[in-house]
Amino acid sequence: MSRTSSSPRISRVTLAAIWISQLVLWLIFADNVGFREIIVGAVASTIATWFVPSFIVRTDASFRFRRRWALQAIHVPEILCTGSWVLLRVIARRLLGRKVPGGIVAVRFDVGKDDAWSRGRRAIAITYLTFAPNNLVFGIPREQEVLFFHTVIPQPLPRFMLRLGARLENGE
Repeated sequence: MSRTSSSPRISRVTLAAIWISQLVLWLIFADNVGFREIIVGAVASTIATWFVPSFIVRTDASFRFRRRWALQAIHVPEILCTGSWVLLRVIARRLLGRKVPGGIVAVRFDVGKDDAWSRGRRAIAITYLTFAPNNLVFGIPREQEVLFFHTVIPQPLPRFMLRLGARLENGE
């Protein structure tokens, strides 16, 4: 794939995988697998997939991933469950008229260099942490070496994030 051409070459298999993953996510978020929802999801996935090459050509950034980082995906179901439990607690608190103590958390993070491997590790860390429905990662400013994320109810950082570059201070 050439970054200098106006239309990058992406394999059909890659585009098919992108399209299928977007359709599956659409159906999960819509929480409906009816005929109409499948059709609308297919159209939306087609439109989104159509624009993928134009987004790829606009960036010079490349990403490389180590197998051990990708294997941390095994923790995603756990954070999905715990995050959903947190949101149920939030709903219960709100129904009882209590405040919800959400806030922004800053965690030291080894940002690494500006290379494909470091960008890949940061991307995986952001993606996995954001899978938890009670977390939203704002970013990792390289100069500050801090990962900023919003959490609905303060929770300890998942331990697997330590393998992706997070550093807990004072044994927290």
